[in-house]
This record gives sequence, structure tokens and C-alpha cells, in this order.
Amino acid sequence: MAVLLGAVFFLSLPGTLLWQRVVQDAGHGPVFAGIAIALLLMRAPPAGAVVRPVSAYGRAFAWAAAIGVVTELVQYSMPGRSVSLMDALHDVAGAALGLAVVWFIERRLAGGRGDAADKSCTRAVVAIALLAFTILAWQPLQCARAYAARNAAFPTLVPTHPLA
Repeated sequence: MAVLLGAVFFLSLPGTLLWQRVVQDAGHGPVFAGIAIALLLMRAPPAGAVVRPVSAYGRAFAWAAAIGVVTELVQYSMPGRSVSLMDALHDVAGAALGLAVVWFIERRLAGGRGDAADKSCTRAVVAIALLAFTILAWQPLQCARAYAARNAAFPTLVPTHPLA
């Protein structure tokens, strides 16, 4: 977890091009997915259970989200850094998506032997995973769209294809 948190604080890309900022912002999701997964895996399932209860996922998510908010607040006092609500949102979305992936892997490996509460949560986990993925993918997709639009609008000075 120290390595993941160090990545948030100490890694930064030089330059201010749009794609560089987007890549740096996009790193929050995977980092906090890793943090949330590490927090979840620190506790084994209860004795006799094959999967972790929903409450274990909730605790891991709450801790990861709190760490994300705290890392943003700490940046307030760091020169050259700023507090970003969007970064905190990416932290939370990354934690949610990471935990959703573990949820499905754990239940798949257990052969669907979770209790009835787990089965009723599956739809909610799917919705959360889709929302988290949308939040994390939105900015890179918008960046790609902006670069594609710029490329399409860029004038052709010398045609590179043969004239028909």
C-alpha cells in the first residue's frame, strides 16, 4: 500500500499537454483499486465461509475512500499540488471497481455458494461496477475524442494518398 500511495504523491508527468494530464488523472483509479483490494484481502473470510461477507467489502471501500479523500486534503499543503474533487472521485471509483472485480472472482471461485444476501447484491455490484468504469473511462475517452476531432480538422497541406 505504501508503494501505491507513493505513486499518488510523488509521480507526476512533466508538461501540461491534455493527454499527459489525463494519463496522470487516470492513474488514480488503478492505484485505489489496488489499495481497496489490499485492504479487503487483509482479512480472510470468516471461519467456515467460502466468501467474504458484504460488510467486509463495505469496510474496505470506506477505508479506501477515506484514504483517497485524505490524500487529496494532504496535497493542499504541498507546493505545486492542488486538491481535486475529480481526483477524489477517481479514487472512489477505482476502489469500487477493484472491489467489484474481486467480488465476482471470489464468488466464481466459490462456485456460486454464497448466501442469499450475496446473490441479491450481485445486481447492485454490477451497477456499481458499470458506474465506476464509466467514471474512470470518461476522461480518457473524451481526450481521445478531442484529439480525433483535432486530427480531422487539421488542414492537409500535402496529400499523401494518390489522386484518383
